[in-house]
Amino acid sequence: MRLNVPLLLMAYLKSDTIRGICAFLECEEPRLVSTVDSTYQELNTYGGKITTVEVANALRAMAQAGCGLYYPGTEYLPSRIEWLVPTHEIESLVKQAEAPYNYAYPELQDDINIEHRFLLRPGLVIEISLPEYITAEEARRLSTFLSLTYLGRYMRGPGSRRHTFWLRPWLEVEITLPINITETETERLGMFVTSIPFSDDEFPRNSHLYSAIPERD
Repeated sequence: MRLNVPLLLMAYLKSDTIRGICAFLECEEPRLVSTVDSTYQELNTYGGKITTVEVANALRAMAQAGCGLYYPGTEYLPSRIEWLVPTHEIESLVKQAEAPYNYAYPELQDDINIEHRFLLRPGLVIEISLPEYITAEEARRLSTFLSLTYLGRYMRGPGSRRHTFWLRPWLEVEITLPINITETETERLGMFVTSIPFSDDEFPRNSHLYSAIPERD
C-alpha cells in the first residue's frame, strides 16, 4: 500500500487526535505497532480528554491514507495499527505537504465565505457558500464535480440530495441539488461557478496575501 499524502493531509487538518498522534510519534523511537489502548494512554498522559473511539477512528483514517494496516481487536489481540512508514517521520511528511498551502494561503482558514445564489429553475434557487478568494482552478474543479451530479434521465420525481466536495484539504463545500437535476442544469450551474473568481490567478487575489507570492518570469 502506498502512502496517500493528500489524503493524510486532509485527515490531519480535520482531526485534533491525528495531529496529537503525529506530534507524539515524532518525539519517539520508530514503532512497528501502536495499539488503541496504548495510544489513548499516551495522548491523555498530560490531562487530555481524547476517547478510545476517537483514537480508533484516527488510526483507521491514518491506515486508509496508507500509513499502516489497521486491525480491529479480537478476544486475544487488541485493536492496533501496524505501521508501514517510519512513524517518527509522519509529522514532517504532513508538514511538507501542508507547506504549499500555507505559503499560498497564509491566512486562508480565516477566509470569509460568501453566499452565492443561482436560479436553477423557476422557483428553485441553489445556494453555494464559497471562500471570498476562490481561485479559477478551484472553481473549475467544483464545476467538474457538479457535472457528475447528473444521474441520468431515469432519475425523476421530487426530492433533493446533499453533495459534498473538498475544495481544499481543510474546506468542505456542501451543495443541495434536486435528485432529478438535468444535464443542462448541471452545465448552467457549472458555468455559474466558473464565473465566480475575479481573475485567472493561481492564488487568491488578496493584496495582503498576494504580496507574499513572488513574481513569475
